[in-house]
Amino acid sequence: PTQNRFQNLRVLAPGVTTESRVPPNSAWGLYAAGNITIGSGSPASLTSAVPVGSSGVLSVAGNAQLTAPTVECASLGVQAGLLSTTTLDFFSTATALVDLPQPDPAHVAFTNLTVQRPLRLTSGFVVPGNLTLNGTNGALTINARTLSVGGALAMGGRLHMTQAADLVAVAGPIAWTGASSNLTNGTLRGSSNFTVSTSGAFAPPGSHRMELVGATTQIRTDYPATTGNRFHN
Repeated sequence: PTQNRFQNLRVLAPGVTTESRVPPNSAWGLYAAGNITIGSGSPASLTSAVPVGSSGVLSVAGNAQLTAPTVECASLGVQAGLLSTTTLDFFSTATALVDLPQPDPAHVAFTNLTVQRPLRLTSGFVVPGNLTLNGTNGALTINARTLSVGGALAMGGRLHMTQAADLVAVAGPIAWTGASSNLTNGTLRGSSNFTVSTSGAFAPPGSHRMELVGATTQIRTDYPATTGNRFHN
């Protein structure tokens, strides 16, 4: 964001809310170019009916709460209170790989996950709803972990599966639209439709395996060829 914004924002009182935006189609209710911190040990809360974003670290202290439909940040800091959002969005223009553990559900409640920066799993990870990888900087390294997606997988970024223990299990449809991913090993398991619509986006080599376990799965691969979109195993 290049318009009105905070640098660093600390909310230290309960009952703080956001108002409607001008213009009405603005992406954010409020944005901080630095960090957002909710609380400092005493009760504090920020409730927003529109998205809240930060280019830095977002932290919710004990006895504090942040509620918004979408929360965007470069990374999560200490979560001792409650962060409640429908979509948790990790965004940064930095290319450094950042570790992503499974958030404690007692402190971070989310449904959908959007990845717009390089992240690496450090534990098994469950996304209750949809997982979206966006843009040239949206990358997720599975790192010999199991990633379970309860909804759809929208692959507009890059997925890195390079170890035999890598497992990505998706309950909903899989749509591959981004650049070519690094899929040399592991298993991608789909329970619904599988679609590839961008030339050269899905062409795993090595020992990578695709498992289709849905009873009525439909496969659509545009630009199929030995040197184009294809499965390995």
